[in-house]
Amino acid sequence: MNSSLYKYAGFFVIVWCIPYYILAQSIFENPLVIDMEDGLPSNYITAIAKDNEGFMWFGTDNGLCRWDGISAKVFRHDASDTNSIASNFIEPDALLWDDEQRKLLIGTSKGLSVYNPISGSFNNYYPGKGGPLATGNRISAIIKDNQGIIWIATDNGFAGYDLNSDSFKNYYYKGEFKDHQLIDTIKVNTMLAISQDLKNDSVFWIGTRSGLIKFNKYTEKIRQFYYDYHPKNIEYAINIFRSVCAHPNGKLYLGTWTNGMTIFCTRTETFLKNFRPSGVSEKKSAYDGTIPPIKVKSEHEIWLPTVLGLSIYDTEKDGIIFSKSYKNPAGRIYPLWLNLIDERKRLWCGSRYGVYLFDKQNQQFDNFFFSPSANDKHYITRDIFEDAKTVLIFMAEQG
Repeated sequence: MNSSLYKYAGFFVIVWCIPYYILAQSIFENPLVIDMEDGLPSNYITAIAKDNEGFMWFGTDNGLCRWDGISAKVFRHDASDTNSIASNFIEPDALLWDDEQRKLLIGTSKGLSVYNPISGSFNNYYPGKGGPLATGNRISAIIKDNQGIIWIATDNGFAGYDLNSDSFKNYYYKGEFKDHQLIDTIKVNTMLAISQDLKNDSVFWIGTRSGLIKFNKYTEKIRQFYYDYHPKNIEYAINIFRSVCAHPNGKLYLGTWTNGMTIFCTRTETFLKNFRPSGVSEKKSAYDGTIPPIKVKSEHEIWLPTVLGLSIYDTEKDGIIFSKSYKNPAGRIYPLWLNLIDERKRLWCGSRYGVYLFDKQNQQFDNFFFSPSANDKHYITRDIFEDAKTVLIFMAEQG
């Protein structure tokens, strides 16, 4: 054994934490942080994906990054190269690895880029361009449905993309608004998020700048839902749905920019309520902003990223049961958002201060080391016993 291991071997304590909030807290201790010092093009991480070779892909506001665990390879837009990525700004949570096609789909501020690792080049598409509205190329969200079709939310409608035929079909909402002053064609066709219904996979729910869209891909019927909320001064903001999370309980959890989370029942097709992390329901609050994406955690929990931290919301208790944030060098709180849970149940979080990786398997123990009493002595574990009062398990040392 390496002699350096003996130098640091010593007394340590294993703490078995029974309460749930302590278990949740323990997951977020001692994260691995990957940032510009490790070669990333920016510390602002907008999206994360993992390919079938094990490479991690980080979307940032200054380019795309491939991480192999040691070093980073950065891809940036080059105006002189048509095979470079469409834009350096990767939209929040708009990064998808297609395992079947073995290609990476990237939603940027100026179009969709599809990266082929074999050729090392990008093909760029502009599904929002040429629609009935002003030209729009921003890709806000990308998902793959159960039938293998890619669905893309843009700032000029949404589109279905068949990778096999390399073809798009664009869709726009052209329905009536019943003279509603806060809704217009541009806002309702600015698509921000998309999710497939968990019980009826022919249905998609799309968050827009002006309400919620229901789309049936077989009938191609599009229906809009708008939350008539009081007081009216925040009605517009409360209908900007930048996150759509379909939960097994039949509800949609819709994240807004400044007005918390709105809950929609897919069975009755009605808005149920608006949840505010701050507890203040009558005004816009910076503290109630949510950050994409919202993800399912369990049958009664969701991961809810807010400007105050990454939270766990209990759908049955209708409240936040855990929240975690960090502070920058100036002492200001900054949030994390959960982009990816990998096959090892590790949490990959984006932030404005780099990638945060949380590995549950590495958070089970608290280790406490003590120097040997003399250079010729080494601490060696001889016995283990439990303190019945404190629920601590000690490894007693002798040496």
